[in-house]
Amino acid sequence: MKFPLQKIYKTSRRFLVLNELTIILLLAIVISAIIYIVNESQKNVENATNEFISNLPDSSKIARYELAKLQAEVNQIRSDTSGSLFWLKLIALFVTVGGAVGGYLAAQSKATRNRLDFEHRKDVDNAYQTIVQELSMKEQPILRATAAVKLGSILQSFPSEWKVGEERKKQLIQLTKQVLAAALSIENDDKILKLITIAIVLQKSLKVEANKKIEYFADVKELDLSDAKAKNAYWARADFSEADFFRADLSKASFRSSILKGTIFKEANLIDTVFKGAIFDNYTNFEGAKVKGMNLKDADMAGVNTDVPVDASPAGDGSEIIKFSEWLRKNNFLK
Repeated sequence: MKFPLQKIYKTSRRFLVLNELTIILLLAIVISAIIYIVNESQKNVENATNEFISNLPDSSKIARYELAKLQAEVNQIRSDTSGSLFWLKLIALFVTVGGAVGGYLAAQSKATRNRLDFEHRKDVDNAYQTIVQELSMKEQPILRATAAVKLGSILQSFPSEWKVGEERKKQLIQLTKQVLAAALSIENDDKILKLITIAIVLQKSLKVEANKKIEYFADVKELDLSDAKAKNAYWARADFSEADFFRADLSKASFRSSILKGTIFKEANLIDTVFKGAIFDNYTNFEGAKVKGMNLKDADMAGVNTDVPVDASPAGDGSEIIKFSEWLRKNNFLK
C-alpha cells in the first residue's frame, strides 16, 4: 500500500507545480467552467421566461404584446449564449487568452531550453576536462596513454552523444590539437609521445588536390609545436602551414608529401628527417636547424630562403655551421 501512496503523492506534486501541463489543464478547466455557467444561465432565463409567459392571460392585448416582446428577448439571449454571436465571442476569448498563455509558454520553453543547453555544455566541458587532466597524470602512464587515445578519437570522429553546435565542435577540435601539441613538449615517455604524434593528425578533414586527384590531409595549421618531442613521428600528408617547430626534436620524423608553407624549423633537430615530396615556400624558416641526413627528394623548395646558417655536423653539436644553400648543393638537392 505504501508504494501507490508514494506514486500518487509524486504525481500530485507534479501537477501542483506551475509547469506547461498544469497551465494548459487550468486553462481548459476555466474555459469549460465559463461555457457551463453561460449555458446554465441561459436555461434558467428561458425557464423563468416560459413560466412567466404561461401565466399571462391569453385574451389580453397587453399579454399578447408582452408575449411577443419577451419572445424577442429570449431569442436575443439565445443568440448571445448559444448562437453564432456567442461562438464568435468565445473564439475571441480563446484567441486572447490562448495568445497570452502561448506567449508565456513559448518564453518559458525558451528559458528552459537555454538552461538545459547550459547544463549540457557544462557536462561536455567537465567530460573534456577529465580527459585533459588524465593526460597530465605524472605517476600514471596508463591514464596518460588512454587520454591521448581519447583525444585522438575526438579528432577522428567527434562524439555524437555530446550534441554540441557546429561552432562549439570546431572550438573543441582546435583545442584538442593545441592540448596535444602542448603535451608533446611536456611528456617524456617515448611510447606516450608516439601515441600523441599519431593522435594529433587523425582529423583528415582538409581537401587537397595532389597528382590530379583529391586527397584528405590532416589540418594542423598554425600550431605551436616549439620544443616538441616528435622523434620518429609519421606526419605524412599533413598541412603544417605556419606551425612553429622552434627547437623541436623531429629527428627521423616523416613529413612526406606534407604542406609546410611558412613553417618555422628554426634550431629544430631535423637529423634524418624525411621531407620527400613536401611543399615549402619563401616563409619556411630553416635557420639554425640540424640538417644531417635530411631527405628533401622531390620537395618543392621554390622560394625557400637558403641564405641562412644550418648545423651540418653529424651529431648536431654545432661544430659544422654552413649556409643552407651550400648543404643543399653538397647533397644534390639544389638545382
